[in-house]
Amino acid sequence: FYTPRSVDLNGLEWENPLDHSSIYYRGGNDIQHPYWTLHNTKNSELVNRFFGTFTFDYSLTDWLTLTYRYGLDTYAQRNRYAINKGGRQVPDGLLETRERINTIHDHNASLAINKDLNEDWNLDAVLGTNLRADIYNFTGTYSTQQFVFGLQDHGNYIEHSTDSYNEEESLLGAYFSATLGYRRFLYLNLQGRNDWTSTLEKDNRSQFYPSASISFIPTEVFTDMTSGGVVDYLKLRLGYGTSAGYPDPYQTRNVLGLTTREFVTNNNTVINTNTISDFFANPALTPELHKELEFGIEGRFLRNRLGLDLSLYQKKSTDLIIGLDLDPSTGFDQSTVNAAKITNKGLELGMDVTPVKTRNFSVTLNGNFTTNENTVDEIFEGVDQIAIVGIFTTLGSYAIPGQPYGLIQGEKVKRDDNGNLIVGSAGTYEVDASLQVLGDPNPDFNLNGGISLSFKDIVTVNALLTYVEGGAIYSTLPSTLMGRGILQETDFDRFVPLIAPGVKADGTPNDVQITSTDHYWRNGGVFVDEMRTYDGSYLKLREISVSFALPKSVLDNTPFGSASLTFSGQNLWFRAYGFPKGANFDPEVLSTGVGNARGFEMMNVPTAKQVGGTLRLTF
Repeated sequence: FYTPRSVDLNGLEWENPLDHSSIYYRGGNDIQHPYWTLHNTKNSELVNRFFGTFTFDYSLTDWLTLTYRYGLDTYAQRNRYAINKGGRQVPDGLLETRERINTIHDHNASLAINKDLNEDWNLDAVLGTNLRADIYNFTGTYSTQQFVFGLQDHGNYIEHSTDSYNEEESLLGAYFSATLGYRRFLYLNLQGRNDWTSTLEKDNRSQFYPSASISFIPTEVFTDMTSGGVVDYLKLRLGYGTSAGYPDPYQTRNVLGLTTREFVTNNNTVINTNTISDFFANPALTPELHKELEFGIEGRFLRNRLGLDLSLYQKKSTDLIIGLDLDPSTGFDQSTVNAAKITNKGLELGMDVTPVKTRNFSVTLNGNFTTNENTVDEIFEGVDQIAIVGIFTTLGSYAIPGQPYGLIQGEKVKRDDNGNLIVGSAGTYEVDASLQVLGDPNPDFNLNGGISLSFKDIVTVNALLTYVEGGAIYSTLPSTLMGRGILQETDFDRFVPLIAPGVKADGTPNDVQITSTDHYWRNGGVFVDEMRTYDGSYLKLREISVSFALPKSVLDNTPFGSASLTFSGQNLWFRAYGFPKGANFDPEVLSTGVGNARGFEMMNVPTAKQVGGTLRLTF
């Protein structure tokens, strides 16, 4: 961003020969030379993962089976970041080493029943218990003030600090599921589960959530439906289900923070401190409860050439667990509360069709369409809105009664009564600092489409496209690139003055000329939240794969049962229609991780194309 294209990086010295520090063309040497960063910064990650399952089955009778299953998933992630002294970002040098170890133990014991009660009735049931334990450990060492340049070892740094964090969580469940079938056309399913979680207080940690569904297969009753070759299979289903959600550990009790080296006095006295966290614990926290009603139709048609699966649903969520900002005068800044009720309703449609099917060649098209509308019904009593995630002072994601969940709010350009943008005397837009809605990050719909080509079961080609319509995104990368004149959209005569669209305070059309820098930097989004908010519609070629399988006749005299080679590529092409084309922006690159907020991008690293191959052999 700070290097004009006219600057020859290869022709500039990048290291001071006396002390190895970074040197650059800018006055004050306040920016680190990219080549110095390349040669003096190391960032590595090593992940070791082991996972597997053990299953024991014992048939008590021909219709009663006892099963025990144990699953283990553990990984150790080691990160190391080092930078030599002499840089502009960390002048004295830095070494960080961090280790994260996460282990999941999953135990499941069940008793399964599958019995024909008579010629008409069948019972398929499971009764079981489940115990899951999550253990997370983190340790980190941070060293500063490098002594000898180039030696990146903790022993070569003067100041050191350590950090550690341990977290454990257990979830015990008892469950049952029973399906009663009548003559293979009518099925009733009843389910129930009770959980006991370690993340809540004793009086609140138990939660029972039942489910029930009924399905009817008319093609098993009215067999004439299938005689014409149009309808092959038809199923109707209606279900009501519930599920629960639980908070992260350590939300219900206040804790005391211990710092053994808060600071050191002039006479080298180490000061230890005990502090109360800014987080206010909530012992009254209870589980979330989700209730969903669903109706669906499944069908196969035209001699299995066409398949359809339609679902309509409505889901009501109560006692949603959300972080609530507190008045700092209380001594705390946040708490976790059961703060919201939300309703989701939508439609899911899946389809597959095989237009070409011969003995040696087939073409199959498949796709699914989903749309969801959510509304915040209630929030915590006494507040008008809740900041789900705050990005800056006011900019963030909010829950507001009567509105979609996660609305993006921030600053907007002032407008007159007719909606015209108001331009100030300097020729730049005037900003309304009050909190206003910038957009809804929830997309209008998602559409996935795929194609599969198969030739003699030897060559298979698959491709998958994704299209997302709508969904506002607050993004800093495109606006910053535009403001710095890097994008192709700014390829014009930059010495010609510009006039910002809008009106003056008196309502007359704006005629104040400004430089292209002022317009694209100040008016183009760098200083105004509204101008950094884009339509998130995009089309993506998500994956292409080509597989080659050797015919069984070739493998007859080999030890292999099958052999195949697959080449695949992911994220090969995308186009975000609401963003500047030159930014080549991928809306799936967002900054708020897997939390409750969506629709924010803060100078994220661009996505990468992935290509690879897989050789699969069976014996």
